[in-house]
Amino acid sequence: GGYQMRLQLLDSTGTRLLGPDGLLVSNNPQSTAIFRYDLKCDEVGNAVVAFQDIRSAGVMNVVVYKIDQQGNFLWGNNGIQLIDPVSTEGIAPSIGFTRSGNTIVAWNASGATPKWVAMQKISPAGMLMWNNSIRVIDSVSNKRYSRPTMVPTDADGFMMMYVEETGFGLGVSNMYAKRFDANGDGVWPAPVHLSTKTTSFFFR
Repeated sequence: GGYQMRLQLLDSTGTRLLGPDGLLVSNNPQSTAIFRYDLKCDEVGNAVVAFQDIRSAGVMNVVVYKIDQQGNFLWGNNGIQLIDPVSTEGIAPSIGFTRSGNTIVAWNASGATPKWVAMQKISPAGMLMWNNSIRVIDSVSNKRYSRPTMVPTDADGFMMMYVEETGFGLGVSNMYAKRFDANGDGVWPAPVHLSTKTTSFFFR
């Protein structure tokens, strides 16, 4: 079968405000699953939802939408597609906000290098703020990085937590944190190694 991404808004009594079946966000073609997606609200109550689909010739790429409480598509009816030009697949997006109101979307990317984290900054109006996606990548040792999560720091900077996938199979360990400025440049000389404890491959 197929998958659709839908959105619903409930009031304090549980009444559905976007129709009995919710708002159809996207019916673009999907792969065998939606996989991981993220949904957060910005500072004025708009929903920002990011997921992946195969609208581009069957290639899995991340898309992000912003929708207000009346169901209006603030970043276009087809959202914004986020593509790292050197990747062959982008999945599992994560959403963060800066204190200046910009949105950071980071995702797992893969291609010639096994796996890395790509990210892009988007203005409240839906403009991409970096000419190219920023990467957390190791193209020398081919370490596998994934599962980003962001929190704001100063006015337009942010901190990202991510993991290095180690060993064989689906085990994940080696958790890191890295701080970035408004331009996506690293603030610290090296990421901070937070933990070597093995964690599940499932996202929690």
